[in-house]
Parts: sequence; C-alpha cells; structure tokens
Amino acid sequence: MTAKVFLSYEAVDENLVRPIARSLIKKGIEVWFKGEPEIGVDLAEFIDQEIKASDYVLVFLSDGFSNYQDLIHTYPTLISNDWFSRGITVLPVVFENRKVPSSLTPDQYFTLASNSEEDIASLVYKLSLIKYLDFSEMHEKSLMPIINDLLIRMGFEDVKAEHRISKGNYISDFVAYTSLYTSEGKVRETWLVEVKAYRSGRASTQVIQQLANYISSSPVKSKGLLITNSQLTSAALSSLIKITTERQIDIRVIDGMYLKSLLLHNDDLIMKYFVKSGE
Repeated sequence: MTAKVFLSYEAVDENLVRPIARSLIKKGIEVWFKGEPEIGVDLAEFIDQEIKASDYVLVFLSDGFSNYQDLIHTYPTLISNDWFSRGITVLPVVFENRKVPSSLTPDQYFTLASNSEEDIASLVYKLSLIKYLDFSEMHEKSLMPIINDLLIRMGFEDVKAEHRISKGNYISDFVAYTSLYTSEGKVRETWLVEVKAYRSGRASTQVIQQLANYISSSPVKSKGLLITNSQLTSAALSSLIKITTERQIDIRVIDGMYLKSLLLHNDDLIMKYFVKSGE
C-alpha cells in the first residue's frame, strides 16, 4: 500500500519540517511538502484538493502556526468536514514548549523537540509504518486480536472476548474494565465493546442502537465502546448524539482515523499484525 501524507505547517517552521519530509520520502512515503498552484488556480482550492488526495494530514503545531486556535477548536469535529469524511487521518505534531490543547489526548498527537535528532528519527520511524496500515482486506475475525491487545495498551483491565449479557441473547465482542479513584475510593467501570470491520461502507444507525440495547440489557451498569476500521454514517452520528443525551447511555467511538493514530503510537502492534515477514 502506498500512502500519501500532506504536511501542514507555518512558513516559519519550514526548516524544521523539511528534514522530516526528506526522511519520509526515503522511507517510501509519498509526501506533499511544498507546492504552488498553476496560474489562475486559487491557492486555498489547490491546498484543499491536495489534502483530499492524501491519506494522512500531518499538522505541525508551533508558536508560528497562525491558525492554531482555529485548528484546536475544530479538531473534535473534523469528521464533519468534507475531506475528513473521506477517511483522511489527521495527525497533529506538537513542538516543544507548546501547551498541549485540552481537546487532544496523548494518543492523538506526537511531540517533537525541534532540535532533537532522536525525536525526529522516532517520529519518522512511526510515520514510515503508515504504508502498512491497510484495513481494506480486513474482517472482524482478523481485527479482534488487534483490538484485544490495543484495549490492554489503553489501560483496560481484565479484557475478555465474547461476553454474554445475562438478559437476552446478547453477546458483546469484549467486556473490559477501567478503574477510577474518587474521594469515596476505587470505582470499577464496566465497558461493553463492539468491533465492526468494513471493506466498504460505514457503521450504521443499527450498530449504534444495537450497542445501546446491549448496555440497557446488562445487569451491571455499563458503558459502551464501538471500535471500527471505518467511520460512522451521518445518521449514525446523529443517533449516537440522541442516545447519549436523551437516553443517558454513555457510548464512545474509536473510528478508523482514531484507530490508526492509536496504532501508530503502538508501533510494535503494526509490526505484529500488519507487516508481513520479509517486508
């Protein structure tokens, strides 16, 4: 699989980004680093088309990034924008001495010391694995062991597959637990996890409603987690919002874009499950 990466950065950071671009190209990644539109072509339209033709957008956030605040405020809802709805994965890179935005969790961005060759080499290595992250031929059976390992890496405890819910004939793909420490002591939360793999298409409203029914049928107060290599349809996203607000059912979603980001932060899992012997 050949992956194309679009590098988004402020002009003042060009010298910091250039060695990363060169290293990625050497690793076999197609990179858009710097280009000019043809005469008569609007620059914004040119950039938009280049992004739409990419698989990943690497956004370098530094003091010089003029649209930094706009990006931070927009990031949680990027999926609603046209080019993000195409499944393009956004990977923010936060330069040193920059306050990490509260909207980003550690598994959604990379950190980079501008003068650290070690940091640059580490980032380039992780990004070089992008070309192996191909879900196109993956089905749920092959995705399950990856998700099992990933749930453990994410801090879930006692992860178990094929959990039968006592009320009804419901079987969730996984049950897992997290622990919270409050003023009243340790609180254990139960998560019912559903895994959906698609070679084409997206997770539908039915998938969201099914998970909500699983949670409602559970004798133990539970939260839901949907993990998919694809994305939600617009109707499924609306259904999710309605269920979480009106029915007070807590359902979280890890879609294909977020899943890729998680795997890039756990690169040994990419080597284990995606890279074939001899590659």
